[in-house]
Amino acid sequence: MNYRQRFIALMKKKAVLLSRYKEQSGEAAYFNQMLQLQDSTMVVRNDIKQLVKENGGRDNDTNYIFLKFVIDYLPQGLVGLIIAVIFLASWGSIAAAVNSLASSTVIDIHKKYFHKARLGDYTYSKIYTIVWSLFCIGVAMFVSNWGSSLIEVVNVLGSLFYGTILGYSWWRFMPGK
Repeated sequence: MNYRQRFIALMKKKAVLLSRYKEQSGEAAYFNQMLQLQDSTMVVRNDIKQLVKENGGRDNDTNYIFLKFVIDYLPQGLVGLIIAVIFLASWGSIAAAVNSLASSTVIDIHKKYFHKARLGDYTYSKIYTIVWSLFCIGVAMFVSNWGSSLIEVVNVLGSLFYGTILGYSWWRFMPGK
């Protein structure tokens, strides 16, 4: 029996035990059997992680849990819709971030220091959008191997600037200035 079949068999046993546990109002025997099945599931999971690691892959599966759930437990039409929604939401967030960087650059830097601009604000905004996009792609490529999850990388990068932002805010809004 391969790993997938073993894992599916264990999950089916868990489902049966869980329904019996609920019917019997939490009888301890079912709970103990459930713990044993959980231990068996963890053995299979650790075996798979070791196999993945031996073949050059990463054994950290925290970024794939949601996608695994979507692919295995939702109908096919809904899977496509959810994946499309994830892409569209991320594109919308990225577009908003890059355009806000570009507009801030045009308003706060370009208009302040370059008085004799030859092109219009809209053209400069497009240029700065491309520049900031390339910068963000470069940073993403640079930090792609920093941590095991996206949240960890964001926290590491954010922590580089938190003190500066706090200091600037405190200095800017300090009473008596």
